[in-house]
Amino acid sequence: MTRRVAATVSLLLVGVLMLAVAPGLVGCGDNGGGGGEVEIIIGYEGDWTGPAAPGAAEYGGGFLDYIRWTNEEDPIPGVKLTVKSYDTRSDYSRVPIGYSWLKGQGMEVFVAPSPADMDINYSKLEQDHLAGFGTTSLLGIRNATWAFWLFETMEGQNEFLADWIATRDWDYDTEGRNPRVAFVGWSGLISSEGSLDGVESYIEAHQDKFDWQGAYMSPIGNVSWSTEATKLVDCDYIVIGTIGAGSASLIKEFRQRGFAGGILSCSSPVTGWWNLITTSLDADLLYGQYTSQQMPWFSDNPFTQFCRTIALKYHDQEWVDTAFKQSSYFTGPAWGMMVVSAIRTAAEAVGPENVDSEAIREAAESLDLDMTADGWGIPWNLGPDNHVACDTTEIILTWDLQAQKWVAVTDYYAYP
Repeated sequence: MTRRVAATVSLLLVGVLMLAVAPGLVGCGDNGGGGGEVEIIIGYEGDWTGPAAPGAAEYGGGFLDYIRWTNEEDPIPGVKLTVKSYDTRSDYSRVPIGYSWLKGQGMEVFVAPSPADMDINYSKLEQDHLAGFGTTSLLGIRNATWAFWLFETMEGQNEFLADWIATRDWDYDTEGRNPRVAFVGWSGLISSEGSLDGVESYIEAHQDKFDWQGAYMSPIGNVSWSTEATKLVDCDYIVIGTIGAGSASLIKEFRQRGFAGGILSCSSPVTGWWNLITTSLDADLLYGQYTSQQMPWFSDNPFTQFCRTIALKYHDQEWVDTAFKQSSYFTGPAWGMMVVSAIRTAAEAVGPENVDSEAIREAAESLDLDMTADGWGIPWNLGPDNHVACDTTEIILTWDLQAQKWVAVTDYYAYP
C-alpha cells in the first residue's frame, strides 16, 4: 500500500451518531442522515459508569466525538456508521455478556479501551471473524490475527520504563550501586498485572542492573498504601499500576511518608487521571513523576489542534480547557482515526456494499500512515507481524512543578 501523507482529516470516516442512555448501556445510532447507505455497526464495550467512568467520559467521549465529527464533515459515500455501546462498569463478569449483546446488534467491528475486555473476548473475535480494535494490548494477543492496537502492550510500556532507568536515568558510576526498584499495583486488574509482568521481565533479563525490592499487589480498588509506603520508603523508583483514585492516594501516601524517589507510570495510571490527582494532592507532592507516552497530547501540534477543534464543536470552552490538562480525551480521536481509516480503506478497496469484518481486518493490516507530520513519534505501519500502530517508540515525560506542565526528558526512542 502506498504511504499516505499524514493529514488527520484524510483519516475520517462517515457515519451518523446519536447518543442515547439506557440502563446498562450507552447507544449511538442514526440521527437522520441520508438514506441508501450501507450501515456498518461498531460495537463499543467499556466502563461508562463504574470506577473508570471519569476517564471514559473523555477517552470514550472523545471516540464518539470523533465519529460524530466525521459523520458531519467528511462522509464516505455509500457508508453509514452506527455505534452501539455496552457499559461493563469495569466488572469482568459483564464483559462476555456485553460482547454477546453487541453481536446481537449486528456489529462488524468491536472496539474496547480496556485490554481486559479484548483479552477476555478475543477467542470470540477469532471464532466470529470480527475485527477488534483496542487502545492497548496484553502481550499474549499483541499480533493476534483479529485484533489491532493503537499503543504498545502493557508489558512493553513497562519494560520501556525499566529500560529508561537502566540505560538513561540512573548514574551507576556516581551512585556506586544499583537502583532500588519496586512495583505497586492492584491484583485482579489485568492492566496492572500486565504492567508488573513487563517490569519483572526486563529486570529478570538485566539482574545486574537492579536491586529489585519486589511487587506489592493489593486487592483491586484498594486506596490505602501505608504498609507499602513504609516498606518501600528507601526505594529509588516505584513503578505503579493503579488507576484513578488508587493512583492519587498512592502518590499522596508515599510522599507523606517520606518517599523521595521517582514514581513511574506508563500511559494509563497517572496522565489519564491527572485532574483527579491534582485536585486530591497538594501541588508540592507531585515532584518526581515520570511517565512513558506514545501520543503527543502534551504539546502543541497538528494532532492536538485537530482534537481541540473537535472538542470545541461539542463541548464548551471550560470543559475543553479542563479535559486538555490530561491525556484521556486525545486517546478517543487517535483511536477513532485508526478504526475509521481501516473502514475507509476497506470501502475504497471492495466497495461500500461489500464491506464486512474480513475486509476491514485486511485493510487494518495494511495501515500505512505517516503520523509524524501530526506530531507523533513514528509512522503507523501495520502488517501481519505487527498489529500495534505506535509499536515500541515512546517518550519519557516529567511533571514540572514550577511550570505546572508535563515536559519531555527524552526524545522519542524505541526500546528493542
